[in-house]
Amino acid sequence: MDISCRNAIVLENILPYLDKTSILMCSSVSKHWYEMINSDNILWKNVCNSISDMDPEYWDWQDDDVWILGVPCSWKRCFMNYFRTAYNFKRNKFKEFNVNMKLPSSISYNGKLLNITELGKKNSLLFYKLINNNLELIDNHQMNFLNDNTVKKSCIAFSSNYIVYKKHYNVFYIYKLLNQKLYFDYAIYVSDKSNNNNNNIVEKNIESYQLFGTLIFRFDVFINKLYFEVLADRCIYIWNLEEKKLIFKLINYKFIKHDQNCLFLINTRKDMINVYNRNIELICSIQLANKIQPWILSDNNNIIIIENIFLNKIMIRTWNKLTCKLIKYELKKKSFGNYSKFFYVKSNTIVCLITHCEWIKLIAYNLDDTQQLWSYKYNLEPVHSCETFSVLRKIFVFKYNIIFGNSQLNLINVHNSDNGNILYSIVMQRPSIVLDIFPDMITYADKNGFIKVRLYR
Repeated sequence: MDISCRNAIVLENILPYLDKTSILMCSSVSKHWYEMINSDNILWKNVCNSISDMDPEYWDWQDDDVWILGVPCSWKRCFMNYFRTAYNFKRNKFKEFNVNMKLPSSISYNGKLLNITELGKKNSLLFYKLINNNLELIDNHQMNFLNDNTVKKSCIAFSSNYIVYKKHYNVFYIYKLLNQKLYFDYAIYVSDKSNNNNNNIVEKNIESYQLFGTLIFRFDVFINKLYFEVLADRCIYIWNLEEKKLIFKLINYKFIKHDQNCLFLINTRKDMINVYNRNIELICSIQLANKIQPWILSDNNNIIIIENIFLNKIMIRTWNKLTCKLIKYELKKKSFGNYSKFFYVKSNTIVCLITHCEWIKLIAYNLDDTQQLWSYKYNLEPVHSCETFSVLRKIFVFKYNIIFGNSQLNLINVHNSDNGNILYSIVMQRPSIVLDIFPDMITYADKNGFIKVRLYR
């Protein structure tokens, strides 16, 4: 057995036990070691899955880099894209693009395609694709059937391959993205069992499917699966957009949220949460301490349930997806404010957003000992207490950075998640609005209302 074979056997047995820093150091030993580590897809898959807030599908994109020692495997490419973006956010390194549209109805983004929808007189749907880190318009689709003034942002759902429009009350139009163009696929209409006449519900001569139910309360798309909640029936439906069939129905449950891996449903008694994976298989059921809908945070490894138990206490429970262990914490609640949002930073750190009529405060807690790590306070301009929650705020937690935007303060601050210090600020001209914040992109409006896109790749 020659030395190269022995090296390969050693690396295969040792590398899986090393952290990402040690693996990168090993790859710099020699060209042979670099080539073996650079092409080991299983190794880098485990590294990516160990990063709590990383969605591999989001970060799997290619750029125009030239690889002298060989192109990395797909999972290592995800790893490199993720950390390069985190570095760019920290150093405020970006490319800025202008979009010729004023204050749209919705903005959706999945790491590859940027969808901007303007509902109103134009009813247009713009698709931008990131090509070699440049934003290029690939389709401007006019939705001619959207001539109803009742169409709003809540009528749109977006995934990597499908666009779902809710027309009128109980009708969905399904559009599919093929070869960077949008094509109508079929329609779904929900009606009462006694109503067999669908002529007035959907247009003639189009492919359509009927589901029995009453008023649709809310809907969204989860991994190319359309789910919607029927209010009167207290029922959740899940429809496979590709297979064009109903795959799941659950009675006496309501939707809470979903992330890149899990779907969370709560029963109507509000004492039990069911967690489902991408295949709509039940992962676990978590009993709640009281009948108040909790906050739910999740990443690749953990699910965190946060409940208000008393006026001065919050219960936090962490469920590990790998070990299936449930850990309980109690957190003393700060007074003089409302805990409006919680955010998961790392495996042992959460950030709370506390709102008041005169200030906003970010507080970070360590889950291991429930001690406060740091806090940062924003003083607001005097407003009536009833107007406080109408102020548009966007917050996003990404790796080492907490990105916080506030339309009243007209700025976007990037905080260091370790100590809360502001790394830098993006000052906007009044009356700018933070439209949305994504892991590698910030969209906002200039003083004239036109959209600007900052890409941190």
